[in-house]
Amino acid sequence: MYGMVHRAARELAILRHGEGKWNSIAERAGVSEREFISAEVFSDAVTISIVSAVADADGSPIDQTLLELGRHWIDFAGRSAYSNVMGMAGDTLPEFCRNLDRMHTSIQATMPDAIMPSFEVETMDDTGITLIYRSQRTGLETFVQGLLEGLMARFKVDGAVSRVDDAHPVRFRLTYKPV
Repeated sequence: MYGMVHRAARELAILRHGEGKWNSIAERAGVSEREFISAEVFSDAVTISIVSAVADADGSPIDQTLLELGRHWIDFAGRSAYSNVMGMAGDTLPEFCRNLDRMHTSIQATMPDAIMPSFEVETMDDTGITLIYRSQRTGLETFVQGLLEGLMARFKVDGAVSRVDDAHPVRFRLTYKPV
């Protein structure tokens, strides 16, 4: 992951526990300010360490914290330098989902060491979208589910996100009410 995701995790922890508690969370995670450089790429182990420390502070399972971080990431990124990139991906949820790979390609251009996932719209109809998620990285499916939930909130779409299966590649179904 890259440092901007770590910054979002820090913001989420501070929102929940305050600035004072953040220092003990960071200490437990074994991270310094270096791991929060926005465009720097870090191993997923660093990210999981941060998320685990936040989960411990919350008394929550790590999957719950990954899900919440995914949701939070969409809002965080929308307020950041990446808001323009997100804005170019589309003005509606279906359009955004169709352009996820294009958005990741533009981010990859500025961070060539980042390992970006791939998303393919498998089906799209009046009640939802089925997305195929592919990644060389493992264990981030719950984070991705949170991202998709965050996108539904961003586009004010009332519905739910579920995993169709746990096979690889993973399929997610975004179900919503017909417009």
